[in-house]
Amino acid sequence: MNRIRQLDPFTAVLDMDAGDHTIAHRVAGLGARILAGILDSLIVAFPIVGAGFLLLAAEKQTPVRELIFALSTGYLGSLLLYHTLFEIVVRGETPGKSACGIRVVSQTGRRATAIQILVRNLLRTIDWLPAIYGIGGLASFLDKNARRLGDRAAGTMVIYSDRISHQLARAHVPPSVYSTSEDGYLLEAMQMRAPALGDEMRESLTEQLAHHLFKVYPPDRPELLSAYNSGRYADFLRELYRVEREAALDAPPENE
Repeated sequence: MNRIRQLDPFTAVLDMDAGDHTIAHRVAGLGARILAGILDSLIVAFPIVGAGFLLLAAEKQTPVRELIFALSTGYLGSLLLYHTLFEIVVRGETPGKSACGIRVVSQTGRRATAIQILVRNLLRTIDWLPAIYGIGGLASFLDKNARRLGDRAAGTMVIYSDRISHQLARAHVPPSVYSTSEDGYLLEAMQMRAPALGDEMRESLTEQLAHHLFKVYPPDRPELLSAYNSGRYADFLRELYRVEREAALDAPPENE
């Protein structure tokens, strides 16, 4: 089952499991991921650089080339361990990701498993090539959901921790703006375009859509049941559209 939905050309969401329902979270963009990566890299780098200065002061005869190699190897190893442990223990978050409000999850809509976390981080060694996330950066840029190679191989994604309804509320955007399902768009399109269709085509499409919506969303309103059962499919769709439209426009702000 595909849990990823493209709301518009710039916004994708992942439907996360939450018991008997799902909660939509916006897929994190490249900018948030880069900033989180920089913060995490700095957190790991500070103690490594500090250790390098201490080692250089204590062992002044140590060749600089050997010291740089040792520090670089220690840094890369520490970074892999840092990401892996934090993402497993802190539910897909590192300090950098937490600061940016993002986290790693499985693209199936569930918490990422330890195996998935391990795979995505082991493949950082490839994403780093040829230098400073060359391959990983290009892969993320070309992927519409900003996934690097490690994410694709592990089946993981990075999302914003806040559900999209909270983000919309902070931006004073009503939930109804992005609450329309594919069936809702289909119903709306039918109402808008029906007058331009020929009689035979309009009647055929109206009947097919009415049967589909009645089966998927069994109505409980008497007027809807009456229209459908009597074969007045156009009236059924028109009334269903009115009811759903009013419900969306009158929906109170979410207080979750």
